[in-house]
Amino acid sequence: MVLTAAEKMRRYRQKIKDNPQKYEQQKKKDLQRIKTKRKKISQLDDADKDKIRKQWRDQKKRQRKNKKINKSNENQDKDNENIDRDGVSFRENSLSRKSRESDSSLKSKLKYMKKKVLHIIKKKLNNLKKTNNHCKE
Repeated sequence: MVLTAAEKMRRYRQKIKDNPQKYEQQKKKDLQRIKTKRKKISQLDDADKDKIRKQWRDQKKRQRKNKKINKSNENQDKDNENIDRDGVSFRENSLSRKSRESDSSLKSKLKYMKKKVLHIIKKKLNNLKKTNNHCKE
């Protein structure tokens, strides 16, 4: 059976990981290679600085966006945990109770205002009738 290049490489890397000394040597070698390739931001020219800083800003925006999404998902999970057997969360239940209380107070205020307006309209109508009767005579 012939191994592919990827399989050979996988076996080679596993063989190195199994030997602690070789693994440490490989890690040092990788770190050295990375250090030689990567330049500090102060060593770059202005165009490259702008390019890299733009990459950093974009990465940070994505990170914040993902964090916000994860946070909203966690909040949804918490809301799902608070669901009682009726399928209504405790929070929604308390909100609906508060809204019912406020609705009843608003209804009573509305009823009072209607009575007041009707009373004022009747007064105005009576006054108009009186003035009309005086004008006819």
